Amino acid sequence: MAGRRRGGLTRELKEELTVSEVRDRAIEIGGSGESGHPGKASVAASVRARIGALPPWAGIVTATVILVIALSASEPLFLTSRNLESVLTGMSPVLVMAAGTTMLITLGYVDLSIGSLMALSMVLLAGISGLGLPGIVVVLAVIAFAGAASGLTAGFLVGKVGLSFFVVTLGLLTIFRSAAQIPTKGIPQPLRGSGAAVVNWMSNATPGGIPAAFAIAFVVVLLAALLMSRTEFGNAVRAIGGNAVAARLAGIPVGRVKLLVFALSGLTVGIAAILFAGRGASADPNAGVGFELSVIAGVLLGGSSFQGGSGTFTGSLFGVAFVAFVQNGLDLNGVEPFWQGVVTGVVLIAAVGLELLRKRA
Repeated sequence: MAGRRRGGLTRELKEELTVSEVRDRAIEIGGSGESGHPGKASVAASVRARIGALPPWAGIVTATVILVIALSASEPLFLTSRNLESVLTGMSPVLVMAAGTTMLITLGYVDLSIGSLMALSMVLLAGISGLGLPGIVVVLAVIAFAGAASGLTAGFLVGKVGLSFFVVTLGLLTIFRSAAQIPTKGIPQPLRGSGAAVVNWMSNATPGGIPAAFAIAFVVVLLAALLMSRTEFGNAVRAIGGNAVAARLAGIPVGRVKLLVFALSGLTVGIAAILFAGRGASADPNAGVGFELSVIAGVLLGGSSFQGGSGTFTGSLFGVAFVAFVQNGLDLNGVEPFWQGVVTGVVLIAAVGLELLRKRA
């Protein structure tokens, strides 16, 4: 008799409560509890919502501020004008290339050849600096060469032919490096003439106490940010990075946009080559090894999505600064420079991990 009653009660409950009602009731009980106090699920959801509402660069800005405070308290030399000038000047070539890489990552790509292209651009700079051309012409020629080299190779092969960006840029990494080493036999070449004077000013001058190299890098980042946020071109880049098929169906010239983004990235590499060469008044064909990893690590750490569709130039600025400050802190503490590669690798892995956490939040 009791069994029949229980069976009848169960049937009544099934008839009265639909599946959705049962689920809603379970969520209500788990989220608020029978006593009306917020449950753990509600608190966790609230925290995730707040984290998700923060801009993608909020974390790296906070981390950079904390790092600066910690280094200031532990190292008396950190806040000296000489040290800060050295850090800002040293990070400038990486910051310039980070502007171009942010655009590429927004598109859904990375360029592994930028370090080698920088070396090749410096070799060209050394070759034409002594021809008697005006210094500004020499500078513009190097920048144009780097843009064309990247756009007409990686941009064409990836954007127009449809080859894998990883394979193409990895192959160009070795091609550009060899092209820099073959004519120079791997020996650094001195800068001469009026070209050397202009490059020296861009790399080492400190007008108003601010390193000219950092000012140039900051302006490049600012212009890139305006291009991506205020123009139809920037909208097209984000659309392609988000869904290339949908962008093509919407009438966006996908191949042309990809070629232009690689070309613009190349222009930033040319500027970086000038800033780097001026520091030592020479063009080293072996320079720039591993630069691509430092650039990519800084951009990803800043909050740009490795899967494309979104990029943040504010985050890239602070991401590059964070890596530079960490490396400077190691130098001030007497840590061997060989450990800087370990730091870069850890930061790169951490940046990808943080992106995954942001998406889960």
